Amino acid sequence: PMGEVRTTKGTFIADEDSWGQIRRRQNDRGVQTHIDYQHQSLRAGHDAPAAGWLTEYELRDDALWAKADWTERARRAIEAREYRYLSPEIGADPRTGRIVQLNAVALTNRPAIFGQKPIAASDLDDGADDMDKVKLIAALGLAATASDEDIFGAIAERVALSDAYVDVRKSLGLD
Repeated sequence: PMGEVRTTKGTFIADEDSWGQIRRRQNDRGVQTHIDYQHQSLRAGHDAPAAGWLTEYELRDDALWAKADWTERARRAIEAREYRYLSPEIGADPRTGRIVQLNAVALTNRPAIFGQKPIAASDLDDGADDMDKVKLIAALGLAATASDEDIFGAIAERVALSDAYVDVRKSLGLD
């Protein structure tokens, strides 16, 4: 979140200056920020496999957002609701409390940030399909509560009708 960030480890400040310093440090390092499980990469001598990698960052009014390139294992764990939260591993200026580093992020069930919002399976979107589901449901004339199965069924019906239309046009010599 932007502004005052209350955590179990104290209160920190996240602002545009924080974002500038984080971005500068990321560019200087030249490597993607990893996502691990339960901050395992902080524990010496423990296996710390990546759950994913942060690939794109965006500063919004409410927070610093990032896209995650999840591993298949992490994807399954999130879909199964085995992990509910993300927990950033930060570095802060000891004098001001301003966040100046984002070292890593962890999938966890015990985030340090108070009021942390849970991640959801819908957050797994890799950006490959930017279609607006609400608009698709409306275009298909389905109820707002339509499931994915309802949507695919409606599309299949329309494809079948379209194929039948083409067959009729061909049989009449119109194509």
